[in-house]
Amino acid sequence: ETTVYQGANNFNVYAPSSAVSGESFNVIITAKKYNSDTMTTYTGTVNISDGVGTLNPTSVTFTGGNNGSKTVSMRETTAGFITITAQDTSYNGKHPTPGTSNTAGASGSDQLGMSWGRPVNFNVNAPYAGIYGESWTLRVISQDTFGNTVEDYIDSPSIYANNSGAYIYPDSIYFISVDSGARYDSVVVTTTGNVYISLSGQESNRNTVLNIDSGINSATYLTATEITNLASDDAAAAILV
Repeated sequence: ETTVYQGANNFNVYAPSSAVSGESFNVIITAKKYNSDTMTTYTGTVNISDGVGTLNPTSVTFTGGNNGSKTVSMRETTAGFITITAQDTSYNGKHPTPGTSNTAGASGSDQLGMSWGRPVNFNVNAPYAGIYGESWTLRVISQDTFGNTVEDYIDSPSIYANNSGAYIYPDSIYFISVDSGARYDSVVVTTTGNVYISLSGQESNRNTVLNIDSGINSATYLTATEITNLASDDAAAAILV
């Protein structure tokens, strides 16, 4: 009597070597027997994971018409090296390796490198408080839509202070290749009280607030209306000389 197995022994997962965060890419999942032959009769639900929870979809169902192999359009939003794992946790009916017990579901994985998307935001961090006329460090990180650092960002976004009589120097942050998308610069502001600081690049806008010699005030983002007001305030871009 011939035993007919419905479950796969393992999965062959083929992903591209690289993809862009937020953009779709194809992954081929193939059900295999213990001898590496494709299990054309495989049907079932395969769970798909990336270890960080930002992969979509998270499962795919094989039908008889798939003949044991299915191409899945996927989307990942985390940059870096990602391991995609396909697993059928059901071991009932699994095609076993001769001489072994049938105690685990079928699985398989492949790795790909996810790059960041285009720059759309700045993550701006200033100290909670500073001293009038003295320098302090501003940290600026170029980010894509999903918060990944855009490591190849090279540009010189403008920096503004939207307070009457507030002057900030320098008036631009110059990113170079060795910054890998994260820049630290010394900045001087000549005013007291809450100073609203805005950075504006070709595709990016982000803001933060710094309290100069007037107690503690944590950094925060401004509204879209405030961003517009900052961009239109010529006095905010004045250079300290």
